[in-house]
Amino acid sequence: MSIVDLLQTALTGGNHFPPLSDSEQKRRIEQNLRKISDGRLPYSGNPNAYGLFEGFRNWASFAESITNPDTIRAAIYAAFQPLYDCLIDNRKMGIEPRKKAVAVLNGLIAVGVDFLTGYYSGEPDKKRFKEGVALLKLGFEELSFTNYLQKDRNIGRNAIFPNDIVLFLQEYLKHSLDGNKPHTDYVVGAACGSSEVAMPLAGLLGVDVGFIRKSKRRGDSRALVIPEQEPMIQEAARDKRVICIEDYVCTGRSLHDVMRKVEGYGAASVRGASVRNSSDCGFCLKETTGKSGFHVYNFK
Repeated sequence: MSIVDLLQTALTGGNHFPPLSDSEQKRRIEQNLRKISDGRLPYSGNPNAYGLFEGFRNWASFAESITNPDTIRAAIYAAFQPLYDCLIDNRKMGIEPRKKAVAVLNGLIAVGVDFLTGYYSGEPDKKRFKEGVALLKLGFEELSFTNYLQKDRNIGRNAIFPNDIVLFLQEYLKHSLDGNKPHTDYVVGAACGSSEVAMPLAGLLGVDVGFIRKSKRRGDSRALVIPEQEPMIQEAARDKRVICIEDYVCTGRSLHDVMRKVEGYGAASVRGASVRNSSDCGFCLKETTGKSGFHVYNFK
């Protein structure tokens, strides 16, 4: 699918990927596992896009000028996180401004899935990314009414780097090919830190991705969803096999609450997974598969 078609679908709230049968997804996973295993991760350090632009208004102009795949990787998060958090926290935004902001976010998620899937497969497509940014540019320029506030994340700071994410993705694909493991129909990122794990995982599996936030650092008392996205997430999860992704699990409480939220949407099954965890993660969740850099959880 061209980036134009991909974004047109995303901007209207449609699904990025057609539903796959178990056999179709198995073939896709086998192909992508070979690709990600043979590919060369283009990670060359820890460049960071923070501070290189001041807000949403000039993000697209900055993003169009990037030549380093690592900086693109960082820039995707540096737009996704502030916009996602703004749409969760700012309920006083008018109806029309929210519609514009949600459309831009949906488009950014589509561009993020597209680029990060290639990045972690060893094939970062900078040209395709910039084509996507150009299509979103006007939307970003119209976001001057929204507050821009960056927050730190675990990736690049808390023992999680791109090489750790590629290992997690490889292990998840291998795990999925085990005959006793369930097909994955939908990916939910426990936003926002999980985005760089959830987006490429969805792309590699050929399924859509949604985001639900439960953040202790942000003072969330419950799992939160952007209201305009909730019907789409609910429909995508209903009667489906869903994996909820975290980057780092401490007590497991936040991931547990996100999983319960998805369960409440009528999902057929809900599991969790993370790149890293602490010794306290068993407080809320039962770890069923655990090895260095790859952890899978069920409800206790």
